[in-house]
Amino acid sequence: MNLGLVLSYIVAAIITMALLTMNMGVQRSTAELTLLNMKKNHMTSITEMLEYDISKTAYEISGPIADAIKVADSTSFAFEADIDNDGDIDLVRWDFTILPVTGTTNPNDRILRRTYINDVNNTAMIPVNTDITDITLGAIDMNFEYFMGTGSGTPLSTPVLTQASRNNIAQIQVSLTLESDVTISNNVSDAGRRVRTHYEKLFSPVNLNN
Repeated sequence: MNLGLVLSYIVAAIITMALLTMNMGVQRSTAELTLLNMKKNHMTSITEMLEYDISKTAYEISGPIADAIKVADSTSFAFEADIDNDGDIDLVRWDFTILPVTGTTNPNDRILRRTYINDVNNTAMIPVNTDITDITLGAIDMNFEYFMGTGSGTPLSTPVLTQASRNNIAQIQVSLTLESDVTISNNVSDAGRRVRTHYEKLFSPVNLNN
């Protein structure tokens, strides 16, 4: 037996295995990056709407709306504002629901719901327009915290039950976590892991500070 030939086969096999391992690693990294970018895009879509809404809390062109915050809980926030700038007061509500998302392999996915009610204070008894948007983009956690003043380090206990207490809210902190539906595995026996992206922001709506 030609020892040199055998050694060359062994070396070739080692190099082939190394190349295959490296290629699998590159594929995993590419898949993970793709999922991460997708979740970041989903997060941007949600938070652009969320930031627009919350920044307008209690806004009305003639001056801040009294008793604007209607619900202040850890997973729900509802408030009045002239969201569409038409001169009428609207109601906006965000809820991180307990409702699971159908058609997903991620058991932690929950429906994130935005409810918009147009002209809640109309006196003509005209049926108001209600728009409910169920967001199913991988939300696994969402939390609201409320603070009485700028720089206040201790959040209020939730739910904030009385209107008088809700009228003292000056800042709202929102955190949101999205997670991918599919998993990334290191090998065939690995259960895999999901890609996450996280958002956190402290809001100080100008109309709550007047």
